[in-house]
Amino acid sequence: MKWYIEPITHQQTDFNNAVVPAVGRITELVRGISNNNIQLEQLYTTAVQEIEWHKKQSTELSEKLERAIASLNQAQEQQNIMSIELKQHKQDFENVKKRHYIYEEQSELTTRFIKKIEALQLFGNVPDNFFEKTSYAQSGEDSILAYILHVLGISFVDVTYIDLGANHAKELSNTYFMYSKGAKGVLVEANVNLVPELQFYRHRDIVLNNCIDVETGKQIDFYVLNGDGLSTPDLNAANAFIEKNPDLKIVEKKVVETVSYETIVDNYLGKAPTILSIDIEGKDMEVLKSINYDNSRPLLIVTEMISYDIKLNHRSKNDEIKQFLESKGYEEYAFTGINSIFLDGKYSKNRVG
Repeated sequence: MKWYIEPITHQQTDFNNAVVPAVGRITELVRGISNNNIQLEQLYTTAVQEIEWHKKQSTELSEKLERAIASLNQAQEQQNIMSIELKQHKQDFENVKKRHYIYEEQSELTTRFIKKIEALQLFGNVPDNFFEKTSYAQSGEDSILAYILHVLGISFVDVTYIDLGANHAKELSNTYFMYSKGAKGVLVEANVNLVPELQFYRHRDIVLNNCIDVETGKQIDFYVLNGDGLSTPDLNAANAFIEKNPDLKIVEKKVVETVSYETIVDNYLGKAPTILSIDIEGKDMEVLKSINYDNSRPLLIVTEMISYDIKLNHRSKNDEIKQFLESKGYEEYAFTGINSIFLDGKYSKNRVG
């Protein structure tokens, strides 16, 4: 039995001795392969991440490149447009130069022609005629004033005026004609909406955005109507206008600071004006009575003499104003159907008599 089994056990032992190292080697190889797989996976993951990063960088670079190309194209288009515009401007400039030379030549020809006409005295070389003038006032009051000044020998450049309730710069103005001839003065207008127009067309004049009153520095309500020259600080007067003319209405109420006639004379003229024009809807008499006729006496006074109406209303002439000014030594020189012009009687007697 021993003889039979022993060879088999020796064979098994030999087999085991051969297999165990082989198994150990195989195990080492397996472990190596596993480690290699892990490293390969890590390398693969790293490679994938790097590829993704490069793709992202490539995408960003592509977008930047596209934006740069778009900006370059836009700049090129703008440059092309500017080049075209520059060419157009050069052409326009050349055209203007050509027209300028043509106008210059025409101007020289016209000048020579006019000189020939003047040399021939075909039109008598008539000087500026005082009696050929434009009236801007409502009923020719400025023409009458200009005539009085002409007869009295007072030059327009020596004329000063205070225009109370100036309204428009030219239209319906009793003083614009004198201004156009060199006179200057103070314009008082409570409606702030009319002030820019006055400042633009009457830049030599002093323009005050105040409401005329017997006192300076008060804050009073001023009612702006949609009709020319009818705005007033007197609410009763405003309602009376509306009652006579349903098309009228009060469009806004403003708070305006007052200024007196005497303050205007003292602060802005330093002496009495040549002309005082009053159109202040309801406060004319009040202001006239506030004047110091000894020290601030105007030569000429233009004041409204009738109440507002939509029809001719010359029969409603205010005798109270006439009597008051006559008591102060003024003479009513003219009545236009709307306004009266009063002349200082003392001055007229000395200069005309």
